[in-house]
Amino acid sequence: MQQLLLFLRLNDEYTKIIKFSIITLILLHTFGCIWYFIGSLNDDSNWILSYNYSDEPIHTKYIASLYYILTVLATVGYGNILPINEGERIFTIIFMFFAVMIFSYIMGILTYSFSKLNEKTMLIKEREVFFNEMAAAYKLNIEMHENLIKNI
Repeated sequence: MQQLLLFLRLNDEYTKIIKFSIITLILLHTFGCIWYFIGSLNDDSNWILSYNYSDEPIHTKYIASLYYILTVLATVGYGNILPINEGERIFTIIFMFFAVMIFSYIMGILTYSFSKLNEKTMLIKEREVFFNEMAAAYKLNIEMHENLIKNI
């Protein structure tokens, strides 16, 4: 992964955003699989039976599991898939506790990364203005001025 990012020569902040997005997708997948597994443990009453997913293909159950995990993680909680049995409720309580921390961390990292990107863009623009003023003050030829701007 690191070699791919080095090959693409992405800005450090873009690299952080990509890595963090991949980690988030892995977490969603893992918790979605756990949610499905917990639902499949109880044959009498579970979210799979209650919402008529028992006869659906596995990918439909997987999408429903991801949907539930994402709505809990994003604190939206539409409520169209709910925990039915005690095991599902316990998992949901524990996951909600950690989801608040995970969601806060995700938002913090993304906010920081995007603000750093904006900060770097502003710095480049300030340097460009400085070099434009310097080129005008010292009457630099166009080729020299373009080289300065290109190498900021």
